[in-house]
Amino acid sequence: MPFVQVKIDETIEEKRKKSESFKQIWEGSREEYRLIGEMISLRKPQKITQSQLAKLTGNKQQVISRIEKRENCPTLKTFCNLHFIQICDFVSYFVHLYYKTHYEKCPLPNRVAKLIDEDFIGRVMATFKANNILNLKASSERYGLVVYPKN
Repeated sequence: MPFVQVKIDETIEEKRKKSESFKQIWEGSREEYRLIGEMISLRKPQKITQSQLAKLTGNKQQVISRIEKRENCPTLKTFCNLHFIQICDFVSYFVHLYYKTHYEKCPLPNRVAKLIDEDFIGRVMATFKANNILNLKASSERYGLVVYPKN
């Protein structure tokens, strides 16, 4: 039997058009890869090690490594079950830390201070700003934060 060349992109597109269940599964897998890519793109520029991310998320470093290498293909459900920080929670937490350290002049909580410092928080906030994650129109504050009570 001769070798038959398969055009994978065309085959997938055909199956997506013919089968709604295949389309849903395919789109779900795309979302998984997008989330993995987003996790990596947030981690690496901020110089967060896999071990640090593992501690922050309640996982082992090996789990983070396998996910990043795509050796372990977690579903969205697995992401939640593994207690990964969802992006909204991640953004909210860093905004909270920024507010506490810059406005209230509070020290970082002990367990957080073991992993990050105020410079790190500043770099994360700058990354959020550069990637249009923050609503800069909310106020004239550097990162668009609205502080209550307003004066």
